[in-house]
Amino acid sequence: CFDKFETGKMIVPFVNELLKPYIDAPSKMKPSILKEIAQMINEKFRLILDKNFLRLDFLSEDDAFERRLKESFNDHITSLDDLVKFGQFRHHWAGPYCGSYVDEKFISHLEKDSYIDALV
Repeated sequence: CFDKFETGKMIVPFVNELLKPYIDAPSKMKPSILKEIAQMINEKFRLILDKNFLRLDFLSEDDAFERRLKESFNDHITSLDDLVKFGQFRHHWAGPYCGSYVDEKFISHLEKDSYIDALV
């Protein structure tokens, strides 16, 4: 008798959501579906780069709160890789958080140009 094994998870929550049906039932995965999922993942990561989120230029040096945010985050998120792994630092600002910083909520804020909301 086999116990149900926990499946592996990606560090990025939105990737987990996209892959979940196919991790649960791998036989449903077809090359065209895999290509579509890869395109969706690339679009979400491209959004981060297209919005220049990693540069933190949306934070004002004139506003004390925004300046402090920029100082705090500037060294931690200099690349997409840093941003994906950023969950370990997020608890300092937003309470306990497990997983990646790059989730659907984060992407939604970027899509609406709500950069400070995406950051915190």
